[in-house]
Amino acid sequence: MRTLVCAILLLGAIYMAGMIYYTPVEFVFPQELYQSIGSKSANFQYMILSKSEQIVLLLKGWLFTPVQISETKSFKVRVIAQDFDGEIELPAKKSGIYTYMVQHLLILPKGVSKIIVGGYEISFGSFSYKTKSTRGSDSVSLDVLNSQMVLTQTFKAGEKILIMISAGRKNTGGYEVVVDSVDLVDKTIQIKAHVQSPSPSTPVTQAITYPAAVVEINEPLQPGSYNIICTLLDNGEFNLSAGFEIF
Repeated sequence: MRTLVCAILLLGAIYMAGMIYYTPVEFVFPQELYQSIGSKSANFQYMILSKSEQIVLLLKGWLFTPVQISETKSFKVRVIAQDFDGEIELPAKKSGIYTYMVQHLLILPKGVSKIIVGGYEISFGSFSYKTKSTRGSDSVSLDVLNSQMVLTQTFKAGEKILIMISAGRKNTGGYEVVVDSVDLVDKTIQIKAHVQSPSPSTPVTQAITYPAAVVEINEPLQPGSYNIICTLLDNGEFNLSAGFEIF
């Protein structure tokens, strides 16, 4: 894979925006190698190739853009570091009812902590996770699940750990639970999330929905007892908590 990336760099023209380098890349890897963030209407896929000397990643994505939605000419990617906060624009390509982000290879300074694209965050901290939308419960809640989506509070070392944040019952579609950040402090997982509501002009499903997001922890955690603290913003602030143990 590293050889392929080097070849891409030699063949493509590398652009510079401040301290950020990026270039379009046509070669697409098998989809299962990418991590994904977003929802049914906006989804972005990325693959982190390196976090050693610099942060190197592939980034692509799409928006569901039916005719009612104005044309998207580019995707804005916000790059955040402790002493830097900038923005680059990646080209968009319309195809049918979707607008695609042209896949790019990004080379970022090691100090970059995260990028935000389409309102979704990709974190480069030491704690690795990914999120996806799902159907939740009838009330606002925080649940710990295993890989079979079954409620549990105990895991064997190495088992997949899922955390589901439910926003409760909504009278229409168009609502999404967006995970803003996930951090691990000692043995406490701190989650910040918000509910994104549909705009008055957005056509939505006229049916009851149960928006939720699942956080999948991508790295092995050490045995012990863990607490989860989640702040969910949705016409007010909900402070949710749960816990689990790893043997």
